[in-house]
Amino acid sequence: ASLLEADNIDMDALRSVARAIARTCGVPDTAEYSAVNGVQLFDYSSRSRCLSSCKILSSAGHTPIVLPATQESARVAAGKTALVLPVGDALIEPFWPQGLGINRGFHTAIDAAWVADVARRKGLGEAVRESRFAYECLNYGQWSHISKYVADEWVTDPLRRYTPTVVKGVASMVQAGKKGDPEEDLPLRVRGDAGAE
Repeated sequence: ASLLEADNIDMDALRSVARAIARTCGVPDTAEYSAVNGVQLFDYSSRSRCLSSCKILSSAGHTPIVLPATQESARVAAGKTALVLPVGDALIEPFWPQGLGINRGFHTAIDAAWVADVARRKGLGEAVRESRFAYECLNYGQWSHISKYVADEWVTDPLRRYTPTVVKGVASMVQAGKKGDPEEDLPLRVRGDAGAE
């Protein structure tokens, strides 16, 4: 990370390289750099991501509060409630050398649409489970094994969009107590509980 510290970067040389690349792409030399972050280097020495795929907003009285995405929070949330569902780079920082940014971005947006629909149909508690389970599927193993490659096969339901190997792998890890908590991270329909779809 110290390699990319501001005092270690020759900005004139960086602008020169950026201008040469832009010129090669047909951008005229008269085009100005953006006033904010006109040129910059990307630091791949670390990555970050949200620790939770969702949060619950609750307005008990006139005081809005942010609750963790748990079954207990879903039960006690009072007043008007809403789910906060970060997607794309807000949920998982892309790692460009792997080419996963837009792929994961699409999946997180589709997962959020699914979770919003589950919240409408089945309530906050089940929506929280669905969000947490989809997030685990997204982060399971190598990307090449996670999603069906043919976009025509993508549907909002993560159990049908992520590969069966991923869905079964995540479910078995949660059920065995190796990852997460079955009460919090396993949708009822995956557990086969009464009332599941």
